[in-house]
Amino acid sequence: TSGTTACVLAIDAEDGVARVASLGDSRALLGSLDGGSSLAAEQLSDDHTPADYEEYKRCKASGARIMTMPQLRGLEPWADSWEKDRGSDDDAEEKLRIFARDRDMPGCTLTRGFGDSMAKSLGMIATPEMKTVPLTAADRYIILATDGIFDALSNERVLELARQHGEGPGGSPREACLKLVREAAEEWLAVDSRTDDITVLVARLEWLEQDVTAPAAAEADPGGRLSTATEGGFSFMQDYDTSGSPRVSPRASPRASPRASSRAAAHKPAEAAGGEAAPAAAAPMPMVRPLTMTSSLRAPYV
Repeated sequence: TSGTTACVLAIDAEDGVARVASLGDSRALLGSLDGGSSLAAEQLSDDHTPADYEEYKRCKASGARIMTMPQLRGLEPWADSWEKDRGSDDDAEEKLRIFARDRDMPGCTLTRGFGDSMAKSLGMIATPEMKTVPLTAADRYIILATDGIFDALSNERVLELARQHGEGPGGSPREACLKLVREAAEEWLAVDSRTDDITVLVARLEWLEQDVTAPAAAEADPGGRLSTATEGGFSFMQDYDTSGSPRVSPRASPRASPRASSRAAAHKPAEAAGGEAAPAAAAPMPMVRPLTMTSSLRAPYV
């Protein structure tokens, strides 16, 4: 039994949006100014796990046993009920996992992925969840990472580290990646002898005042809401030891962005007098260059 997750984000320069496709428990995160100098974290993807009732129902209907590790070992009662067996995503031991009826495998904590034939027979699907998110001039960071990051660090902490090490003197998305990988690994090793896969990509968005290659958009939006992803970083850390059940530090629940409705409103044409829709202002147009700063890091076996 083997498989993986996927999380992909593409910036649509024509429509001024980010398009996200995800399956599994890797995550996309957006960091944006919250009206002042602070950044707010907005989770752009959902974690596909048995903690989600619809995901739970599909896997159970396919014949899966869904329980936590203490329940599997007989240390806690198992009710075979989502309401009573939900566990906690803040502790790897207490996460709901998928098992076959006749064997204690595969033990997946995710319900969407690809490459795992046993999990597929128990309801795991490879259908990604798709989202479209309008971009605004307040957006500063896009971060994609595996659960090795987010099981150890909260969304807010990830964004805090990205900003601390992603800008200013000596800062770059590459440095932000290195710091995120190191801190996540330290959190794992503080409570266990191994780490999970730790992979992260950081992209910093910068907004241009003017773009001579798009005069129509600039004229319609004189405030200069055009962006470019000028730098990016990628860092990789893999631990091949698959033994043991990791315990992780508490993870804060992702909070909804207070700007979600304002994002939608910004892309909805205003109503003109007489009930007719006024011409829509041009949406922000991201001008994307290739990620110019990349880095990879592989940790030693632990």
